[in-house]
Amino acid sequence: MEREGSFKQKSTSILSGIAIYAISLSVSNHFVIKFHINCGITTKQLQCCGVCGIVGASLTNWCMHMTNLPSHARIVIVGGGIIGCSTAYHLAKMGCTDVVLIEKAQLTSGTTWHAAGAIGNLRGNSSLTRLVKDSIDLYETLEAETGQATGWVQTGSLRLASSDGRQVELERMLTLVRSYGIEADLITAREAQEKLPIMQVDDVRCALWMPGDGMANPSDVTMSMAKGARQNGVKIFERTRVLKIDVVNNEVRGVTTDQGTITCETLVLCTGIWTRELAATIGVSVPLQPTYVQYAITEPMPGLPRHAPSLRDPDLGTFFKEEVGGLSFGGYERTPVPYLESPVLPNEEFKLFEENIENFEYLMEGALHRIPSLENVGIKTWIHGLDSFTHDGTFILGEAPEVRNVFVGAGFNGFGIASGGGAGKALASWILEGEQPYDLWAADIRRFGAYMRSDRQVAVRAMEGFANHYAKGDPTEIFKAGRPLRLSAVHSACEAAGAVFEPIQGWEVPAWYAPKGEAMEDAIANEQAAAQSSVALFDLGSLAKFRILGPNATEVLQDLATSDIDKNRCAARTFFLSVQGRIQADVLTIPLAPNDHLIIAPANRGVLVEAHIRRHLLDLEDAVCVDVSAGISAFGLAGPEAREVIRVLSDREFQVPPPGSSNVISTIVAGAPVTLVQAPDGQALEWLLLVSSEYAVTVWNAIAKPRGGATLAGARALARIRFEAGIVDWGRDFGADSTPMEVSLKHLVDFGKPMFFGRDALLSAPENRPGKCLLHFVSENPDAMLSGAEAIFRDDKCVGWTTVGGWSTRLGRAMAIGFVREIGETGSYVDGTFELRKGATRIPVKIMPGYGLQSEPVHIGE
Repeated sequence: MEREGSFKQKSTSILSGIAIYAISLSVSNHFVIKFHINCGITTKQLQCCGVCGIVGASLTNWCMHMTNLPSHARIVIVGGGIIGCSTAYHLAKMGCTDVVLIEKAQLTSGTTWHAAGAIGNLRGNSSLTRLVKDSIDLYETLEAETGQATGWVQTGSLRLASSDGRQVELERMLTLVRSYGIEADLITAREAQEKLPIMQVDDVRCALWMPGDGMANPSDVTMSMAKGARQNGVKIFERTRVLKIDVVNNEVRGVTTDQGTITCETLVLCTGIWTRELAATIGVSVPLQPTYVQYAITEPMPGLPRHAPSLRDPDLGTFFKEEVGGLSFGGYERTPVPYLESPVLPNEEFKLFEENIENFEYLMEGALHRIPSLENVGIKTWIHGLDSFTHDGTFILGEAPEVRNVFVGAGFNGFGIASGGGAGKALASWILEGEQPYDLWAADIRRFGAYMRSDRQVAVRAMEGFANHYAKGDPTEIFKAGRPLRLSAVHSACEAAGAVFEPIQGWEVPAWYAPKGEAMEDAIANEQAAAQSSVALFDLGSLAKFRILGPNATEVLQDLATSDIDKNRCAARTFFLSVQGRIQADVLTIPLAPNDHLIIAPANRGVLVEAHIRRHLLDLEDAVCVDVSAGISAFGLAGPEAREVIRVLSDREFQVPPPGSSNVISTIVAGAPVTLVQAPDGQALEWLLLVSSEYAVTVWNAIAKPRGGATLAGARALARIRFEAGIVDWGRDFGADSTPMEVSLKHLVDFGKPMFFGRDALLSAPENRPGKCLLHFVSENPDAMLSGAEAIFRDDKCVGWTTVGGWSTRLGRAMAIGFVREIGETGSYVDGTFELRKGATRIPVKIMPGYGLQSEPVHIGE
């Protein structure tokens, strides 16, 4: 209580005095310095051109040595923050100079200017980590190229663990980040304190030390990229407001501004908190939520060295960064406040708000606990502005599925400076090459379903994600906001049977069943056992389903699919490829009638698959794509007794199709018309049942116990069955940067077909040699446990990392799946002695021969 009173007293003293945003930063570090006197009632601005270095110079004059907005550009970028300027810079560096960037106010004046500027390498997966590494590589050299300072300093960073669970998390992070080729070390609490002496570490177990992390000045690094872009031919226009985006036949044609109209082939929206609002004017959904964020900056602190390491303390939810002798600190508030005045977002440039001391209080308590000397220094100023957040904490990149050639780079969740250089580079490559440069599914705009068009859903889910940024636990327990929303036809029956649901693409998906309160692991094990010894029933209603029909439907799908989708009228697993032969989608095609096909994909890939199909149907009038996800229910049957269940319930004589004949059967089950799809022997599912949703409850109740005898099973059991069978999943085990050969699924590519999209790229690859190889490993130690995120070592050299791991009941040992990314000295990926490492633990493993060569047609989203 004493500390709380001290904190409030210091905060109140600021309100009656002078709040200076510049804090301790020099005039040259910010383009516009605002001195707010008497609580902001009187404001005086001193402008300094960050490029010319002339006080009072107009950046508008610097950016517009040309006279008027041109009438045309190949690419128009809207938004002059770090993402827009980075994209412009990288487009020019890649040789595309016919680029115009327009900004409604001044460069950096939206949210970039008040960012904290801390930059950490570690992210949730290898692709996002690579993206931040690209940022750091750029910031280290940009000043030498442009002559404009960036403020980049390599300080290193510390991430603390004060609990058992957090220590395990750091050990996992250490293994993963090292496998990505980034220097890191797990150090003791005392060693961490030596690097940052002002913190107390009595309750700290260990710390992750990352010496390559650092900080940059947000405005300076953005201005440096803007200067570099202009030096390479990009035209930049400030004080140019977009009035209308011109779209014809779902393709962008240009932009109307208050300075004139400019036509273009490609439009890039990098407008930060304004992106959702602007994109909505042309029917594009960008699910980000403008949100208040705040942090405090102290007077100079005794004992705090210049360029001290930044500090993240997940157990307290706080972060700290040295700021010209003082300390900036903040964190993820437990009760974040969304900006809900939309569609009226603030138009003032360099906008800040009065601090919310009450909401910041628990962060201050955590900060005082970790840095006790904070109690002895004053708070020099508050930064309380807006930033944009997404429900999953990852930004939004890529081409909008609704309008062709409209790209988005927004929603950076407070990580815009760390991600900016790499995100702009990735987006520029995506625009010029027509596909993402590496697997960026985690940030892909197509990961959001139509339900995220709801402002309410976006707001409540984004705020839940913000509050749970450092949370640990199962998704069924953590994510509750906006639920339930999408319910399958048999949801009530599943709920009555004790289903525990998890959210996937807005759907309530049964994760496992616990009618008597069974523990999760026990319940999943029982369901898996039933699927392997008798029969289990799965609700797959969340699967995305699209019907392709019309006189040219079969021909269109043959052009898209790597497999022969019309062979023997059989359902088939197939890939859709990019022009460079990379896997863009992994789907099941089911022939229903001549020129009438059903496409099934995981729930969270539905938007991607539909967009891919529709882009190839643009110029055709004799084939259409219809989303039938809600109208068709899907059930899965697994286990040796599955056929007997169908036989007993079928109104017609039921026979298993002989080899070489169609595996798609139209029949009657429990009085309802059902399409049965037979899966290959020995796979996760024996049968997929497709039924019009009005019959779903009747069919479900007939199959389930006690009448049909099937044990109800959830998505977690199905995932384990698939894992043990060696069936790999797009999005978990491999992604959009992989070819069929690299994931050992070459048999799903029919090179005998005269044409399919991406075929030429696969054939032109030298000897079709893959650049990496997805392998399955089994532990040689029967007591070892694998969970994914282990580093893969071959002959004592790190050659990759695992994506998933777990226990195999069939083998009685742990298994794991992962890419080996370097070919061996013998010219083979598989020769050598392998082990998996997690922290200091080394687990000898063997490669599982024959795994990864399965053809399984049914996927469920994870």
